Amino acid sequence: MASNSQQHDLSQLSDDTLVQLFVSDPQRNAKAFEVLVERYQGKVFGLSLRMMGSREEAEDQAQEIFVKVYRSLARFEGRSRFSTWLYRIAVNACLDAIEKRRRRPQAADIEWGDLAETEPVDSELLSRHSPTPEQAYLHKEQSSVVHSALSKLEESHRQAIVQRELQGLSYQDMAANTRIGLSAMKMRVHRARKALASVLQQQAQLGMA
Repeated sequence: MASNSQQHDLSQLSDDTLVQLFVSDPQRNAKAFEVLVERYQGKVFGLSLRMMGSREEAEDQAQEIFVKVYRSLARFEGRSRFSTWLYRIAVNACLDAIEKRRRRPQAADIEWGDLAETEPVDSELLSRHSPTPEQAYLHKEQSSVVHSALSKLEESHRQAIVQRELQGLSYQDMAANTRIGLSAMKMRVHRARKALASVLQQQAQLGMA
C-alpha cells in the first residue's frame, strides 16, 4: 500500500504516468485512477451537462463515462493525449445516450445555474463587476435564447458548438474526438455557427412580430 505522502505525490504526476501506474497494478495503484477522476470530473460533468441538457442526466452520464474509462484504460495506447482520449469516450457516450432518447424527443432543459458551477470564478473580479438586477435578468434571458437555439440544431452541429465555443476544445482535439479530418471539422464548425446564427435570427424575428 502507498503511504499518505506517496498518495499525495500522485497528484503531481502526469496523466500518462498515472495511467501506467494504474494499468501496471490496478489493485495496488487504485489511487492513481482516483487522481485522474478528481482531475477531470469537473470537465466531464460540464461536457455532459452541456450535451445532455439536464443535471440529473449529466450526473448519470459522467458516472457511466468513468466506468467506461476504468474498463478501457488498459487499451489506452498513448497515441493521443489522455484528455483527448477521455473526451472522445465522453462525447461518444453522450451521443449514444442522445441517440437512445431520439424516440422521445423533447427540448432539453439545461439548468444554466449549474453551468456556472463548472467554470472557475474569480471572486475578486466578481465583486468589482457585480451585475445589476437588470443586467442579471438580461444575461439569463440571453442564455435562455441561446439554449433554445442550440436545442434546434442537428446533433453534429450542436456538438460542434458545444465543444468549440463552450468547452473550448481545439480543432485538433475535436477532429480526434470524432475521427474526421481537421479541414472537415473546421467546415463543420463554420456550418454550425451559420446554422445557430440563422436560428437566432429567426427567433429574433418572431420575438419582434
